Amino acid sequence: MGATPTGSMSCLGWNCRGLGNPRKVPALKKEILSKGPGFVFLCEIKLLRVELEGVSRKLGFDYYFGVDCEVSRLGRRGGVAILWRAEWNLTVLSYSHNHIDVEVGIGVPWRFTGIYGHLEEGMKWKTWKLLQDLSQKSSLPWLYLGDFNEIIMDREKVGGNVRPEGKMRAFRDCLDFCGLHDLGYVGHDFTWSKKQSGASIIQERLDRGWLVLAGWRFIQGIECPI
Repeated sequence: MGATPTGSMSCLGWNCRGLGNPRKVPALKKEILSKGPGFVFLCEIKLLRVELEGVSRKLGFDYYFGVDCEVSRLGRRGGVAILWRAEWNLTVLSYSHNHIDVEVGIGVPWRFTGIYGHLEEGMKWKTWKLLQDLSQKSSLPWLYLGDFNEIIMDREKVGGNVRPEGKMRAFRDCLDFCGLHDLGYVGHDFTWSKKQSGASIIQERLDRGWLVLAGWRFIQGIECPI
């Protein structure tokens, strides 16, 4: 999933579902070589921060910042990271297990937040609260990119149980509060899929990009390969 602000700047967001898989790094490197982003936001890396140095080097980036994944007897889950080239001059403003917020110092300063939304139903309100809190911290042009683990409307899901309207409305209310504009997308309608028993498949649009305009008149849409 990538976004290109006005001009030649570009960034990439990717849900890795585990960078420890030896096939994932070459696949990500191929995507990076194709898109040429100045920085990459990665979620669900399932790595510790100390393990990121080698990954960053293999992918051709100068700097990295990461938040450890959670480790338990059941295995690893979560983890977020951002990798960038030196000329992009990123400054980390805040971070948690679910986000990294940075200021981008190339050209006119702007702000980027990579998001990995809570998976648990009872915790999703924390994602919306995080977005609302972050929206109050700066007046810079602002780009959100990531896996929000929620849909906005029922047409963004095919298969499985119908998503309760109240859950989707909570996400929409958050977006309205923050003044975010959907960047749209190019490519497949859905960014996540899961095969159930038999031949049935659930597909949802969980990954997306949002923009607080505040000085940007145009940003190209999101490309969503799957």
